[in-house]
Amino acid sequence: MAVGGSNEPSALAIRRVTHDKILIFGDSLTELSSDIHSLSFSLTPALQHYYFRKLSVVARGYGGYSSMHLKHVLLPTLRAETAAGETIKLLVVEIGTNDASERDIQAVPVETYRENLEWIVEQARKSGVERVLVVGPGPVDEDMLEPPLYNRVMHNLRYSEAAKDVAARCGVPFIDMWHTMMERVGWKKGQPVPGQSGTGGTVLKELLTDGVHLTGEGYRIWYDELLAVIERDFPELRSEALPTVLPHIFDVDRRNLPDTLWQEVQVKVE
Repeated sequence: MAVGGSNEPSALAIRRVTHDKILIFGDSLTELSSDIHSLSFSLTPALQHYYFRKLSVVARGYGGYSSMHLKHVLLPTLRAETAAGETIKLLVVEIGTNDASERDIQAVPVETYRENLEWIVEQARKSGVERVLVVGPGPVDEDMLEPPLYNRVMHNLRYSEAAKDVAARCGVPFIDMWHTMMERVGWKKGQPVPGQSGTGGTVLKELLTDGVHLTGEGYRIWYDELLAVIERDFPELRSEALPTVLPHIFDVDRRNLPDTLWQEVQVKVE
């Protein structure tokens, strides 16, 4: 029951139980980030746990889609995700792996990808999203792909660099999955590039399930990098900096229900 005993909830009550959001928007890497059955670590559930009772973490990933598809999906998605009055506190844009593909139904020239990605970032801002973060495409392992492809690792790097340029031009943070994953397997500049066909084994198999998609350890890299960006660039979105949705049970007066449920929750400073 709402304030006053009516069965119709008050605007205040609705607002108090509304969870604002972190929205992850991208391709199959985003889509599979919720997999709790075959991965040792899952990005989206881990973020949902980190933000439980503070923010909703929503992954909207579309397998096979590239920037030419997702530019049409962005604005309807933003509208749908805020239809009940929610605010998107952070938009994480993960696009590029399919753009770098050689398949006609997916491939997007790097300059067009750059334009599409910049459009997505700017349109999100014009739609009221204050914080945007870009995640660049990571490497692939050419020998793990079916059929094997050649020169795809360095091709992905070009798209990663394009994404980095867009992020810099738009003034938003960037997660460099390509270099971070390479460094995780011990690669140093000047050495043979892991993932290139003929370099001696599938050294990226710890991070890639099939040469493209992430293992649990791959998603753990994304998770760690994302939290590091939040700590550095958006400290107001750290979990400990956010109030809970509804007060702690010990702060609710059972003799004064439901009014004390709708009190404004303050962040407790340790």
